[in-house]
Amino acid sequence: MEMKRFTASMDRSTRILTVIICLIIMASMLSLFLTLGDSPEQRVIAGFAAILILGSLVAAYAFHPRSYRIEGGKLIIQKGIGRKEIQLNGISAVREVNKNDLGKGVRTFGVGGLFGYFGKFYFSKVGTVTAYVTHPGKTILITTQAHQYYLISPGDTLGFMNSIHEELPALHPFTETTIVP
Repeated sequence: MEMKRFTASMDRSTRILTVIICLIIMASMLSLFLTLGDSPEQRVIAGFAAILILGSLVAAYAFHPRSYRIEGGKLIIQKGIGRKEIQLNGISAVREVNKNDLGKGVRTFGVGGLFGYFGKFYFSKVGTVTAYVTHPGKTILITTQAHQYYLISPGDTLGFMNSIHEELPALHPFTETTIVP
């Protein structure tokens, strides 16, 4: 089969949140350096804080999802640095979901808004989920046979689900699936 690529574009609210967070970080950095005293200890602490803050910003940018590909029997989630591969033959369910389908959620280790929503999250109706989402309004839940859950947000959700169905005809992507955490 040919490779199929799907975008991972940020929705408007995620872009606005990202800009706001970046502006807050820049204002904090400016404030930090403008209020520095003459002591070498203060400069070292301020420098260390700046490195941590900027490092977090760079890491969030580097690890946010860039695209999704279906290629060679795998779903490949391409990030700025690295990628996540999920074997298609290990997928047991694929369906579009919204906040109500997931239930109340909490981020357990990840990013919640800066360049997207990615990392580990816990949702009351699903359990632990690994998210690679840039557009919360176009979210797809992938369940594996090993009971692992992934959230992604391809720009063309219908095209993505049709592509999965072409690869796995026995798996109908439009069917409601009971989720067993």
